[in-house]
Parts: sequence; C-alpha cells; structure tokens
Amino acid sequence: MKKILVPTDFSENSIPALDAAVLLANRFLAEITVFHAFRRGRSERMDEYLESNAEAEMEELLYQYRPHLKEGASLIGSTVISHPVEAISDHVRQERYDLIVMSTQGEGGIKSFLMGNTTLEVLRRTQTPLLAVPRGVAVQELQHFMLAIDEKGVLESKTLGLFRKLADSFGASVTIYHQRENKRYQAPNLILDAALEGIDHSFHQEVSNAEVWEGILQYTEQQNVDLLCLIRRERGFFQQLFHHSVTREELSACSVPMLLLHERG
Repeated sequence: MKKILVPTDFSENSIPALDAAVLLANRFLAEITVFHAFRRGRSERMDEYLESNAEAEMEELLYQYRPHLKEGASLIGSTVISHPVEAISDHVRQERYDLIVMSTQGEGGIKSFLMGNTTLEVLRRTQTPLLAVPRGVAVQELQHFMLAIDEKGVLESKTLGLFRKLADSFGASVTIYHQRENKRYQAPNLILDAALEGIDHSFHQEVSNAEVWEGILQYTEQQNVDLLCLIRRERGFFQQLFHHSVTREELSACSVPMLLLHERG
C-alpha cells in the first residue's frame, strides 16, 4: 500500500480518518493525500475567500500531522472548488489510490454513512477499497479481523489482497463469518483459504432467521472485533443493505471500522 486518500471537511468528525491513515502510512511507508473539495460561492470574491480559507486550514492540518509520520511516510494536501463527491471520485480515478479512508458521521457511528452521505456516494462511484472509521473511534492496534461473507464467498483471491496485507502487518487473527437460515453446514470457500494462507483464520457459521446485519453486529461486539470487512458487489447481501430500513437502524449502533472491498459478480 503506497497511496492513501483522506477526504476531509476539516471538522472534528473527520479526524479519526486521518489518525487511521497516519497509522497505516507509518506501517507501509505510504503517502497520504488529504483532499478537500468545496462548492462554489455566490460570487468570484466569495470563491476567493473560500479557497483562501481552505488552503489555510489545510496548511494547519498538515503542520499538525507531519511530525507524527515516520521517515519514509509522507503527507500532502490538495484543495479544489467542486462538488465533493464528484471531485473525490474523479481524483481517485486519476491518481489510482490503494485505499480511501473516510470518517463516518452520525450519532451511532456509521448511521449517516448508510443514509447516503458523501462516504456512501464515494463508495458507489469508485472501485477503490474504502476504510470507514466511525466518529470517536481510535484505530490503533488491530488484532481481530472479521470478514462477513454471503453465499458466494469470495470469487477471486485478489479481492482480499489489501485485507490480507493489513492482517499480516498487524499479526491479526481473522474470523470468516457467515449467517444462514438452515442448519446445513457450508464449508468455507476454497478461494478464501487460499487467499488467507499463512494468516490465522477460522470459519464461524451462525444459524439464525434474524437479520444478517443484526447477527454481524452482535458478533462484532461479543468477540471484540477490531475491523469488519465487507465485499460490495452490484448484486448481493451487502448491496441490499442500502435499501433496507431495519438494517440501517441496526447498523447505526456499529462502532467498528469497516473495510469495504469491491468485487464484480
């Protein structure tokens, strides 16, 4: 992992994402780009004011965080006048980042993420892995990862490339979580075992008629999970999450950082 993008609005809620990015940059000796996009004002003079203010806030932020970086890691900033979602998405396509780190806002951690804020829109428009960090959560040493899968498991081992790098770097154990309604046992996907070879991992199957996300939340809390990973496809249970009001309410209580990966299928 060499390039990390951290979109920010300079609010206190955006700080957890930058803290997490610094942690990762120091481990992988990566470059962090702090990116701020703001809408145009009502006049050219207003645009000049907004731009000047944004650049000043960016310089202050970089000044505060650069001392926390190890030698080999770096931090740069960029400000643009544009619609935030479009600007971030375009920037990601042009620069090919390895990871986007964004803070989620809302009373329950990732509630507003589910309700369609900038984080969700960026996720929908890009194919870059995204780490969503709930407000107030300090990402430190990550020891227990959880990968929630649906019936398809994982279609390609490369999908878990970044997930594996993180687990390996932190020496974390991985629980592969799958919830089903009947008691018939379904073995883990062979691609999963191959992708996680050398990583301490186990398979947990939950038999329940409850909402899948309710089960995920309960397990993350009971097992002290430090990082929850989901795979987003155009078709699948993760995509259905954004169209189910009950699931949104359940997930509003989640306080675990989420690594969101993309896979076709």
